[in-house]
Amino acid sequence: MLRLHLFPHLGSLVLALLLAASAECAEPRVWTSSDGKTVTATLLDATATTVTIKTDAGREFTLPHERMSEADR
Repeated sequence: MLRLHLFPHLGSLVLALLLAASAECAEPRVWTSSDGKTVTATLLDATATTVTIKTDAGREFTLPHERMSEADR
C-alpha cells in the first residue's frame, strides 16, 4: 500500500510515455498494393482486416488487406 502512495500517477506517466514513443516511431515508408502500385505513407492504424495509412500530402486511406502486397499485409 505504501508504494501506491509514493507513485500515485506512475501508471499515467508510463502510458503517456508509451503513446509519445509510438507517435515518434511512426515514420513514412513505401507501401505496395497487390497490383504493384506504390505510395509513401505513414501507418495510422491496423486491424485484422484493414490498414489505414496517411500520405505526406495528408490524405488518409483505409485499405483491406487483400489490396496490399503480401509483404505489406
